[in-house]
Amino acid sequence: MKEQLEQKSIELLGWLEQAIKTTAEFGTEQIPLFIQELLLYKFWMSLGGFAIAILVLIFSIYTLIKFIKWCDKNHDSDSMAFGLFWVIPIVVSIIAICSSTDWIMIKLAPRLYLLEYVKTLFAK
Repeated sequence: MKEQLEQKSIELLGWLEQAIKTTAEFGTEQIPLFIQELLLYKFWMSLGGFAIAILVLIFSIYTLIKFIKWCDKNHDSDSMAFGLFWVIPIVVSIIAICSSTDWIMIKLAPRLYLLEYVKTLFAK
């Protein structure tokens, strides 16, 4: 009885050892791919947000300039106050541009970005 128990435990340990090796091999194959895909995803999402913020900023400034020229041409000083509306998208765009700089960090220092990313994951 004791011999059977020892034999079963040896078989179980052998199976467990094989399962751990298989899992470790899978992890060493897949983790670099996962990190690469994560960096690509974060890079393009950050760059896309940056580009959209730049476009909104350019459009807002262009529209504000056109509106001011129109008010000057028509001598409509009452509508000039409406031009202050364009300050809101300009400020929001500048804030978005300043906060969408992850793509620079990913391009220049990907390991540092990964450390910061892991740090934010553990902080939550």
